Amino acid sequence: MYWYFPYTDSERASHTYVIRYLIKGGLRIYDDGDQVWWKAIGADHNFPVVNSQVTVELPGEFTEAQISAEAYGAQADIQMPNASTLVFAASDISAQQEFEVRVKFPHGVVQAQPPLWQAQDDSQRALKETYGPVFDLGFLFLGLILLFGGYRFRQRPYFPLKRRPHCLYPL
Repeated sequence: MYWYFPYTDSERASHTYVIRYLIKGGLRIYDDGDQVWWKAIGADHNFPVVNSQVTVELPGEFTEAQISAEAYGAQADIQMPNASTLVFAASDISAQQEFEVRVKFPHGVVQAQPPLWQAQDDSQRALKETYGPVFDLGFLFLGLILLFGGYRFRQRPYFPLKRRPHCLYPL
C-alpha cells in the first residue's frame, strides 16, 4: 500500500490516519502454534511516526499463558485488554525504522493448511540465520584484507621503471 498526503511546511502540522484492513493468507501454520507475523510499518518511510497502534483480533479466547506476543523494530507496549485481543502501541518511530508484530497461539484453533509461501519463506529465514553471520564475517575479512593491501600498496616507495623507448626517432 502506498500512502500520500499533502505537503505542509509547518513543523507543527500533524496528520492522523486510521487504517483498517483484513489479512487473508497471512497466518503461519506450525505444529507447536500458529502465528500472525506482520510488518505494520515498513522501513521505507523518510519521516517519523509519532504513534502507531496495531490491534490483533485472535481467532478465539486465550489466556496470557497460551499467547506469545513480540514486537520487532520499534519498542512497543503490548496489552491484552480481553481474552481475544492484543494491542501493540509504539511511539516515536524514527524514519526508516520498522514496526513488526508477532503473535503465536495454540495450533488447531484455525483449521487451515500452511500457505504455499510459508515453506519458501521459512527456508530463506533459516538460511539467513545459519549463513548470515558466516557471510558477514567473510565480507569483514575481505574488507580488512583490501584495507591492509591498500595501505601496504600506498606505503611502498614509487620508483618509475627505466625502460628504453620502443621507437627511436632521428633528430
